[in-house]
Amino acid sequence: MFAETIETDRLLLRRLRASDAQAGFERYASDPEATRFLRWRTHQSAVETEEFYRQAERDWDAGVTHVWAVCLREEGMPEKLKPWGAISLLPVLAQAELGYVISRRQWGRGVATEAARAVIAEAWRHPTIWRVSATCNVRNAGSARVLEKCGMRLEGTLRSRYMQPQAGPRPQDVLQWAIVRDDLPADASTG
Repeated sequence: MFAETIETDRLLLRRLRASDAQAGFERYASDPEATRFLRWRTHQSAVETEEFYRQAERDWDAGVTHVWAVCLREEGMPEKLKPWGAISLLPVLAQAELGYVISRRQWGRGVATEAARAVIAEAWRHPTIWRVSATCNVRNAGSARVLEKCGMRLEGTLRSRYMQPQAGPRPQDVLQWAIVRDDLPADASTG
């Protein structure tokens, strides 16, 4: 459904693949701080990351979830780029849910915002998608700022919504963010 490769000024977003597992493990999946507010546990081995990535490949093929590796174009030839994070869209009926994780080494550089804007733009290429949403833990100010910079509006707080293993043993409160096709300038909403 979605493009396997998306390019921005600084980034190459390409379909995540199992061969990315070692770099993904080292750069973000094993980092408790980078994964602090995710719905999956911090990975303890590259094998765990590889299993996760293989499932992402199967999900892409099935049209369930689309996960892109977030790569920095400045690091060389496209086929050799390794991920500094991952970003996903989960399409459900007329909407798509956005999610992402970025290596701490790339925080504060605009990587998450640039990747999210590109993936949201990709969603708008599909006329059946009318809403792109995302959630972030109420304590995750950095992620909230990324979503705001992408043009999303804060819709409210969902209490005890998701288990986020690193954030504690109870379901966490999250902020619900969204942008709808009607929020776009007339020339941008046609895809």
